[in-house]
Amino acid sequence: MRKIFLFLLSFLSLSCFASDDRIIFQIIAAQLNFNASDIKSADTERQKDGQYIIHLKLRPAAANDLTQITQKYIGKRMVVSVDKKVISTATIQSELSGDLSLGSFSKEEAEKNR
Repeated sequence: MRKIFLFLLSFLSLSCFASDDRIIFQIIAAQLNFNASDIKSADTERQKDGQYIIHLKLRPAAANDLTQITQKYIGKRMVVSVDKKVISTATIQSELSGDLSLGSFSKEEAEKNR
């Protein structure tokens, strides 16, 4: 069963070499884990530029969890990952409901991550 991991994080970057290489430490403030039973629907939509977005509709309990945690972390970074792979990042501008639109993907990426 595919899990969708939604978590909020801040980044702290430290230079560790004389070159441009850096180590990035992730400080996770909170994390929500959604699985297939938390998702009411997931659809893809083609945009005018040829890219695709993923529309997710969460079930009520999952939507409530998302709303509560995003209220608390407005202005913080959010990362969405599927199967431990980051598919979207954003700064939380306002609380999120159970209806989400993610990313700008190729058709193949959108279908795979949906």
